[in-house]
Amino acid sequence: MNLCAFLAPEGIPRGILRQWDRVTGANELNKAIAALTRYSLVEATPESLSVHRLVQEITRQRLSDADRRTFAEAAVRIINNAFPENSNDVRTWPDCARLLPHAQAVSDHAEQLEVAREATSRLLNEFGIYLYGHARFVEAKQAFERALAIGEAAYGSDHPQVAIYVNNLGNVLQDLGNLPAAKLAFERALTIGEAAYGPNHPTVAIRVNNLGNVLRDLGNLQAAKQAFERALRIQEAVYGSNHPMVAIDVNNLGDVLQALGDLHAAKQAYERALAIGEAAYGPAHPNVAPFVNNMGGVLRDLGDLPAAKQAFERAITIDEAAYGPNHPNVAIDVNNLGDVLQALGDLHAAKQACERALKIFRYYLGDEHPNTQRVLRNLQSVEDEIRRRR
Repeated sequence: MNLCAFLAPEGIPRGILRQWDRVTGANELNKAIAALTRYSLVEATPESLSVHRLVQEITRQRLSDADRRTFAEAAVRIINNAFPENSNDVRTWPDCARLLPHAQAVSDHAEQLEVAREATSRLLNEFGIYLYGHARFVEAKQAFERALAIGEAAYGSDHPQVAIYVNNLGNVLQDLGNLPAAKLAFERALTIGEAAYGPNHPTVAIRVNNLGNVLRDLGNLQAAKQAFERALRIQEAVYGSNHPMVAIDVNNLGDVLQALGDLHAAKQAYERALAIGEAAYGPAHPNVAPFVNNMGGVLRDLGDLPAAKQAFERAITIDEAAYGPNHPNVAIDVNNLGDVLQALGDLHAAKQACERALKIFRYYLGDEHPNTQRVLRNLQSVEDEIRRRR
C-alpha cells in the first residue's frame, strides 16, 4: 500500500510490483493484494490494481519523512526499470502509454523529495522522448527541462548524461520554433560530447548532425553542409557505408544540397538514404518516411510531378499507419502533397490538403510557428489561383 501510494491511482500493473525487493514472489504479492482488497483499500483485477486518490494521500501522510523518501525512491526505481529504453521506437509505445501515468506520478514525488536523482532524470528523459514522438511538444519540453535540472544536480553540468538531456531539449525547442535556443542547446551538447569522447565519436556525430539541422533552419546553409559532411565522415568510419545512422546524415546532407540548388546531388543522397533505410527497417517503417518525403521534394523540384506525388502519398501512408492521421509528420507530408497537386493543376485537392495540414499544425504548434505560416502561405496561393481561374 505504501508503494502504491506513490504511483498513479489506476492501472498499476501487477508485474511491476514484483520488482519490489520486499516482495519475494507471486504468492506473497497475491496475499498482500487479497488483504488490501478485503478492506476495500484497493480494487484488483488479474492484471492490475487501482487505489483511490484519497487513500493514497492518507497513506503518504501517515508515513514518516524517512519512510516517505524510501517508498518514493522505490517507486521511481521500479517504474524507471520498467519504462522502455527505446521510447522513440513505435514498437515500445503501447508499454510506454501504459506506464506513462505512473512515470509522471513517481517522478513528481521523487523530484519533490529529492531522491533517486539519476533514475528520476533518466525516467523524465525517456517519457519526454515518448511525448515528443506523439508531438506533445510542450509536455516533452517540460520533461526534458526537469531531466536536465535533476541530471545537473546528480552528475554535474558537463557530464555526458547531461548532454543527452540538453540534446533532446534542443530537438523539442527546434520543433517549437525556438531556433536560437535550440542552437545553443546543440552547441552545449556537442562541447560536452567532444570533451568526453573526442572529435570522432559516433555520439559526437549525432550532436554535429543536430547542430547542422538547426543551422539549416536558420538559413546558414554552408555551415549546415559542413556539419552534415563531418557527421557523415564520422559515422561511415565507425559503422560503414550502409548503416541506418549513415542514412540520417546522408538524408540531411541531401536536404541542404537541395536548398543550395544542387538537385541531382540531392536526389542521389536521398536515393542512398532510402535504400539504406529500406534495407534496415523495411519499406513501411516510419524511419523511412522522411527519406521518401524528401525524395518527393527533389522530384518535384526536378519537374517529375507524377513521381513526386507518388512519393508524398507513400510517405503519408507510412506516417498515418505509425502516428495516426493527425500528427505533425503527417501534416508535413500532406502539405507537400498539396504543393505538387497545385503544380499538377488539381487545385481543389490541393486546397483540401493544405487545409488538413493547417489544422494539424495549428493544433500542435500554434499560428505563429514557421510550419503553420508556411502552410498558410501555400493555402493562400492555392485559393488565389482558384479565384483567378473562375
